[in-house]
Amino acid sequence: MKHSNISIFIPHLGCPFNCIFCDQYKITGSDSAVTPSDVYNLLSKAEVNEKLSKKDTQIAFFGGSFTAIDKTLMLSYLETAYEFTGAGKFHSIRISTRPDCIDEDTLDILAKFNVKTIELGIQSFDDEVLKASKRGYTADTALKSCRLIQDRGFELGIQMMCGLPQDTHQKDIQTANKIIELGCKQVRIYPVVVIEGTELCRLYRQGVYTPLSVDEAVNICSELYSLFCGNDVTILKIGLHTASGGIAGPFHPAFGELVRSQVFFNEVIACLKDKNDSYTVKVAPSFVSTAVGNGKRNTDLFKSRGFNIKITADPSVIHGKWKLIKKQYSNTDL
Repeated sequence: MKHSNISIFIPHLGCPFNCIFCDQYKITGSDSAVTPSDVYNLLSKAEVNEKLSKKDTQIAFFGGSFTAIDKTLMLSYLETAYEFTGAGKFHSIRISTRPDCIDEDTLDILAKFNVKTIELGIQSFDDEVLKASKRGYTADTALKSCRLIQDRGFELGIQMMCGLPQDTHQKDIQTANKIIELGCKQVRIYPVVVIEGTELCRLYRQGVYTPLSVDEAVNICSELYSLFCGNDVTILKIGLHTASGGIAGPFHPAFGELVRSQVFFNEVIACLKDKNDSYTVKVAPSFVSTAVGNGKRNTDLFKSRGFNIKITADPSVIHGKWKLIKKQYSNTDL
């Protein structure tokens, strides 16, 4: 199914913890939770939007720990959204929650109301990272929740973070490999941004915590991107776009574009051999700006490595793919 959402944000509702990096109000840009009436009105408007393909669209509850909110309110949300799903209506419901807020009874309720996809904000499968971030659960708890969701026939999505306290490049790769090993097919990658008012902000100002730079985050996320794509895992989002912008860390309004640009550079540079030759890399017209890089970053990087590279548009090339002329390497053949 083509991924499309009608996003409904319920910041902090039901969340039993205040993780050191989190302020859902600033992340979502909302200072209050929607009511079931708000949900009904929003979906009523979306229902008549001719630009939306209803059969390819999910009603998505994001921002809080959906399965930990007051059960009466959760049921009201689900009952309201359920009215807008089914034949001729929106495809199904997607929810986001914590791994320690999943059990058999909860899954029974979700299945009854046409919830098809459950995203777990796991962040890391490393216990040291989870403890330092005050997540309130262990990697084993997260693994059990993932398997329970899959065993019950739900689609599993996982949200991971890079640059948390006690995190390392190796731990990020290990988390990604665990996601792949689980057979999860959807992932969101969020490098940590320091947000005003959080405990992480206090640690940052005390000099106890050092966030990733934009370049560091782009490098690790580009590696994760290639790892996931190479194992048939769909990347739904890269980078956290907070309403406040954050006060430190790898915040960039086009972070995902920076990552895709770095992925392109990594793939092409791995195929270049002879610095005495000139090369032409053909890409789709819609991919030229990504290939060239922000501020011609890739062009400059190729030159700094001693390679003469010309990037040109070719309508016959699929978006995201490329063809290297002279040496005839192509990632369509990999």
